[in-house]
Amino acid sequence: ESVDLESADLYAAFAVSGGTPPYTWSVGNPSLGTISYSASTSYVAGYSAVSSAYGSNEITVRDAEGRVASATVIRTVEED
Repeated sequence: ESVDLESADLYAAFAVSGGTPPYTWSVGNPSLGTISYSASTSYVAGYSAVSSAYGSNEITVRDAEGRVASATVIRTVEED
């Protein structure tokens, strides 16, 4: 699964279903963006892109039993 963000977009939301909570979220490259979530509602997370950074970033979620799922956020410069 992937999410494409235009240069004006800085936020994407993610939700996981199945597996065993709590879930732990992480990003591959924190210089491109960060992921935040609450321990009590760890099935949902928000990705915030760094406004001056472009490229591809991998979001990973791991459940309590070690199962992993991932998605890619791709942020590109808008063409005029």
